Amino acid sequence: MSKKISVVIVTYNSKSFIDECLKPIVGSIGPDLEVIVWDNESPDGSLGYVRENYPSVLAFGENGNRGFAAGNNAAFRHCTGDYVLLLNPDAFLENAGQIAEMAAVLDRRADVCAVSPMLLNADGSHQVGDCGWRHSIANTIGHFLFLHHLFPDIRGIYLTNAKLFSRPSVEVDWLCGACMMVRKSTIDTVGGLDEEIFMYGEDVEWGERMRAAGAKLLYLPGIRVTHLQGATQKGEKGSYFISTKWLDALSDQIGRTQSGWQFTLFKGIAFAGMALRFLIYSTLDLVRGRKISARAKAMKAYACHALKLRRGQAVEFPGVRNRQ
Repeated sequence: MSKKISVVIVTYNSKSFIDECLKPIVGSIGPDLEVIVWDNESPDGSLGYVRENYPSVLAFGENGNRGFAAGNNAAFRHCTGDYVLLLNPDAFLENAGQIAEMAAVLDRRADVCAVSPMLLNADGSHQVGDCGWRHSIANTIGHFLFLHHLFPDIRGIYLTNAKLFSRPSVEVDWLCGACMMVRKSTIDTVGGLDEEIFMYGEDVEWGERMRAAGAKLLYLPGIRVTHLQGATQKGEKGSYFISTKWLDALSDQIGRTQSGWQFTLFKGIAFAGMALRFLIYSTLDLVRGRKISARAKAMKAYACHALKLRRGQAVEFPGVRNRQ
């Protein structure tokens, strides 16, 4: 590695999978690589576990859970590297060589401030949402009304055009914070993540500030990292917990950047798109003689939730303390 790298991992109840995150990289800790874990007061003892089992890792803790953005910003103050790699505890690199690959792109491209790899689901499929385009009304229409699937050159809010995955890099508007390398000088210039956004969407807003400063963000589909997190998480006995927080975050982003009538249009588009998905998936289930699937039920939940969206409504996380 030609530059020093700081890897930042923000944990919250991450004890069960932190080993899989740390083991590929702790062996490379040295003058050119430091690993910083910032724990948001995990009840499961994540901080103590890291301190006991990974003495070469710099582990810090906070009283209270103020979210992903605040945790990263606190860790940034301890970074001594030229580049900072934000890495979720449920994002697993194959090896430290992938860190060097990302850093090499920043070494070559002075006009680029941040890079990220392709994220994969546990089954090896592409994880939609690992990067994308600005949340404009046009791109929202493309996303919710399937236009980006019918006409791949039309943008949605996520990069889904498979033709672009064969390229060494793709310039995008934002990168997913689950695994993203940023120049430390960029963080010093544009500031850290927006702590008003507790979770979901802070990386989109950060990308806007980076581009406003004149820098470029590159998606590197040739580098592939597994990331376990999903909007719908499988529970016990095949049940599903459906989270609408991603829709709340998207609503918040649209509300921050678009006018009142545009927000109303977004709300209608989101409802129509999710209702259409529910009709398609449930009809396919019935034709095949199956019960209504979890996927169809999720689309129904999203459609119903879209009708409840309000401009300026904060994304709430019950049970979170010390939220700013």
